[in-house]
Amino acid sequence: MSQSVGLIRRAFHEIPHLVVGGGFFLLHLLDGILLVSVFKNITWETQHGREDMLLLEKKILNLKSRFTDQM
Repeated sequence: MSQSVGLIRRAFHEIPHLVVGGGFFLLHLLDGILLVSVFKNITWETQHGREDMLLLEKKILNLKSRFTDQM
């Protein structure tokens, strides 16, 4: 009986570590998705040459601000 109580206490002790670790994982995952989408926009725009670099920079800043507003 005391052994199962010890296991339950240890499990509850590990929950905050799992939550924090999962949060960092999601943060890195979202950051990677943002970088990939920005990179795709840059390569598409420079490949087709439709916008100059100033407009492209504004587009990236808008993407970053929209992403941070959603969080």
